[in-house]
Amino acid sequence: MPPLPQQVNYSKYKYRLQGGYKVKKFTGYINYGVLTAEKRQVWTANAPHATATCSDKVEIEVPENWEMFETNAGDIMLTAPWGWDYGPSEVLAGNEYPYFDVIDNDGNAHHIKLQYQRI
Repeated sequence: MPPLPQQVNYSKYKYRLQGGYKVKKFTGYINYGVLTAEKRQVWTANAPHATATCSDKVEIEVPENWEMFETNAGDIMLTAPWGWDYGPSEVLAGNEYPYFDVIDNDGNAHHIKLQYQRI
């Protein structure tokens, strides 16, 4: 059985209060001119796309009912409300705005629009 991920050190992540709750964020990029997707934006987490002509750095908010933690290797992981763990790059998609593109336990597709801010 693999070891359980350690709890996240929240001091490394930026938060702001919204309605009395801390809002979790991770770093993402809006990539332009990506090969095979030249006419649309490609969203990536943690690093710009390797074939992007240029990229804008953004902070992407994790939805209220999702959890964020850090693995022993220092990678950010997300836990969905139905208990599945994902890396941000696995579920991050979008063109004009970012969203999580996921499938739940029952096989239902979810497209969860995310808030972001350019930094």
